[in-house]
Amino acid sequence: DAEARGFDMVVDCNLTSDVPLPKIDFHQLFCCGECMGEYRVRTSAGAMRRQLAALERGVCQECGVDCSAVCNTLRALPEPQREGALRE
Repeated sequence: DAEARGFDMVVDCNLTSDVPLPKIDFHQLFCCGECMGEYRVRTSAGAMRRQLAALERGVCQECGVDCSAVCNTLRALPEPQREGALRE
């Protein structure tokens, strides 16, 4: 396996390089911040969730429920009451 031999993975396609790639800063792999952000959204579930939350502001696009408000309400309840509140 190329990684075990010390070879690097190519960023976008995950193929291994035949020769060790020079060590460079992660930011140098992208032409601009927008490209780096798009890569992070495609490769990081956390980045994808943050972008979706910013876009939808916690409101379900399917049914219109404000999920952020529901979560805040549930967090404010004592733990034993949370499950009952969800069922209501």
